[in-house]
Amino acid sequence: MHPQRISPFGAELRAGKLLTAVLLLASLQFLLALTVLAWLPALLLLVAWLGALAMVLRQSGLLGAPLRALRVDARGALAVQQRDGNWLSVYLMSGSAAFIWLVVLQLRDAGGRRQQLLVWRGAVPEDVHRALRVYVQWSRDALADPAANEQQ
Repeated sequence: MHPQRISPFGAELRAGKLLTAVLLLASLQFLLALTVLAWLPALLLLVAWLGALAMVLRQSGLLGAPLRALRVDARGALAVQQRDGNWLSVYLMSGSAAFIWLVVLQLRDAGGRRQQLLVWRGAVPEDVHRALRVYVQWSRDALADPAANEQQ
């Protein structure tokens, strides 16, 4: 890793306006689509939609998420704050992705337990979201480089 290239950053996760707007719009479109279906398929789709909605809300930190905050130190080590307030060191997995509106973090702790965290734009300050996108891209490039993996 290149510690001189990492500026430490971190933030507490909060509900973002973008996520709320996207979910509201998608929910309205989904409910409109249900009106043209028979009652049984509509009910099954509604249950599936509510389950998916609950999963997205939980992974985004809005519905009892186990992760409350994140931070990256000067060495590039990533840590997340759990619901009980303890900080847990985690490793970024190769399935992580960074987009302008959303950062998807695939995480693994030292015990091998995997977690996913969705960080929407607006869930953290703008400069932290930008730094997180750069960090994910940089980390993915480092994971893809076999020479970097041999040195670790």
